[in-house]
Amino acid sequence: MTEPNCAEMKEIVEWVRNNIIEAKEKQKEYYDKNHRAVIYNVGDKVLIRNTQLSNAEEGRMQKLNPTFIGPFKVKKVENEVILLIETLDEREVGKRHVNDVKIFVERNDGAQPPPQQWQNVPPSPPRPKRNRPPPGYYRRLALAKQ
Repeated sequence: MTEPNCAEMKEIVEWVRNNIIEAKEKQKEYYDKNHRAVIYNVGDKVLIRNTQLSNAEEGRMQKLNPTFIGPFKVKKVENEVILLIETLDEREVGKRHVNDVKIFVERNDGAQPPPQQWQNVPPSPPRPKRNRPPPGYYRRLALAKQ
């Protein structure tokens, strides 16, 4: 096998660069197809990603920690991807990237009681037993036919 000369190397390098550009464009197309941009405003309540690691001394496992913690408030929008976050009592938490933040949706704390019609419903009656042949019945039947 001979070593490529300078012209062949330039051709190979150009081919590789073109392949990288094509791959980037294809990946961008896939990302843009499913990506939904979220616009955050000052005062929005948000949750931030919990980056707390496991700690054996404290008996804490990362996999059992909540993924997001909060709620917090957006104090300032630095640019379209960086947010300055503060607690609800206005203590500064720090800057976070929008990938580590999601909108906080408040639950309705006034949970509705079950409808009156379902409160005094008697339990359903037990199911009747199925009529099954005794164990070994089909085996004995097959042996008797032989």
